[in-house]
Amino acid sequence: MEVTNLDLLNKIGIFIATHGLAVFLVVYYAVWMYPQLRKERKEWIEQITRLRQLVDPETRPLTIRQAEVAFELAINAYLDKLRLQFRTVPLGGFGTTGPSYGRDESSSMCRTNAFGEMVAYKPTLDDKNDALRNLHSLINRVSSLRKKRERIVREKLLRLFREVEQSAQSITHQLGKLRFGSTALEGPWREALEEVEKLWVEKINQGFSYFHEEELRRLEQFFREHPGYEEASESEIEMMQDVVSPGELKTEDLIELTGGVLQRSLNNLIKNVSEHHVVNA
Repeated sequence: MEVTNLDLLNKIGIFIATHGLAVFLVVYYAVWMYPQLRKERKEWIEQITRLRQLVDPETRPLTIRQAEVAFELAINAYLDKLRLQFRTVPLGGFGTTGPSYGRDESSSMCRTNAFGEMVAYKPTLDDKNDALRNLHSLINRVSSLRKKRERIVREKLLRLFREVEQSAQSITHQLGKLRFGSTALEGPWREALEEVEKLWVEKINQGFSYFHEEELRRLEQFFREHPGYEEASESEIEMMQDVVSPGELKTEDLIELTGGVLQRSLNNLIKNVSEHHVVNA
């Protein structure tokens, strides 16, 4: 049965006459106006949300290319912090000033700076046994000095790395504002930094090049000119070579390895999100 506007007005008039205008307004608001306002408010909120997502990176998921650029910028900023930290602070060196190598004519002693301390021997030791004993004692002492110096340098390296971690927290904070798929970039970044930390601790404690090669060559020359060198045993020669070995890994090598770890994290992030979410290129 079709209801005309006139019929509707008659019914409204009868309702008002029976229940009063106040009751009618309450019913009208509850039955008609409130649902309409709520619907309009919902549509308005949805429009505002869509508009905010267009301009707000905290809520708008990144495209693949945007995620790559954001992560690569973070990687480059982190590596730059490492390079700056380890370029401005001397890591190697024996830690003393003064002549590194030479002969003291006043005392007829051959001296050199060995890992922060001066060591010496008499180049005129004529007795072969005395010369061998002196060389053996000298190698042991320099080996002990190297180990002591390595501990100091390791602590310095680790401290410098921790300082980079602290200063790089701003990078982590900014990545926390960006999402790729349903994943905030901060999560994969933190996981990558944990792997980087393990890498640095491992490499600093194993086979790292702590000292300048030029100084190590001077120290090797110091040993070679010792009067007992030609008669030294094979084991003593090997021990001496260990003492003057420069190590296998330099700071820049470790920074390059760090870049590889962070880049793999980015690649894994792109792969995992692309497999589980529909993302724009």
